[in-house]
Amino acid sequence: MVIFNPQHDLCLANGDVNYVPPVSASKFAEQCRWIEKFMVPIKGEEITPWGWNNCLKNKLLKQGIAEDKMPTADQIDFIATNSRREFALDLHNYIHTELASGEIVCPNYRVAAQTLGDVEEFIAKRGGGVLKAPLSGSGKGIRYVKRNLNSNDSGWVCRVLQKQGAVLVEEKKEILRECAMLFLCTKDRVEFKGYSLFDSINGVYRANVLASNNYIEKVLENYVFASVLERTRDCIIEFFIEKLVGNYVGYVGVDQMCCKDGFVCASEINLRMTMGHIARNIYDLYANEYNLVDGEFSFSPVDGIIRL
Repeated sequence: MVIFNPQHDLCLANGDVNYVPPVSASKFAEQCRWIEKFMVPIKGEEITPWGWNNCLKNKLLKQGIAEDKMPTADQIDFIATNSRREFALDLHNYIHTELASGEIVCPNYRVAAQTLGDVEEFIAKRGGGVLKAPLSGSGKGIRYVKRNLNSNDSGWVCRVLQKQGAVLVEEKKEILRECAMLFLCTKDRVEFKGYSLFDSINGVYRANVLASNNYIEKVLENYVFASVLERTRDCIIEFFIEKLVGNYVGYVGVDQMCCKDGFVCASEINLRMTMGHIARNIYDLYANEYNLVDGEFSFSPVDGIIRL
């Protein structure tokens, strides 16, 4: 059984087992239920949701689904903890250390601030930046600051600090291309599932390019060396074997950015299925059926499959 529950990130960020997502989020989930057609179940797992959280588990328990078919409370806590943006910061640090490459943006372009003063100091030194809550839904929990924090920014930072204990603050990058590496964690290994090439506006996902992995690699090689992509992929697998295997079974997406000053190899980590996985499945499984040509079509949950 597969379950499309795109409210997952909002549920994780709220943390309440009885949390009710906004009507707009629930409506979106119902309107895009067709996406379940392209969700590939995880072998050996009876239920494959978009993402596991306590809200979903509570809902399924009320529907009579046996608890032993779902993750334990500790496993869901692990998902919530490692869905925080600090996890991506740790991965980026690891890759930067392992590669020692000038192609990789230095990790100090962002920090996990613990106080309002830390945020103010970072923004003042860099003349602006981007503020991010450690946990938030797609496009939510992100604020752009041009020069210094205003009273609304400061109030937002204080609220996030009070609820989540930190605020990620980073330099605003000139993004040339957004992409992701896609993985599947099983009980004993980490599998690389391919690439995702996508567009977003101010952190809000828009659409994925439908294309083969070879095509996407060639596109990315216009911005970053193939050897850096290969080693980055290997480092992510090494890191996930250490951090995730034995604690998490499910899909993972590592968002990345090709920027004017280098490659950000882990801007976000999603411990769940992603639209990139769906786009990958559409192309890999249905390219012939839909007459897809590399890079000539895109996918989004709102528009479906369209020609670019």
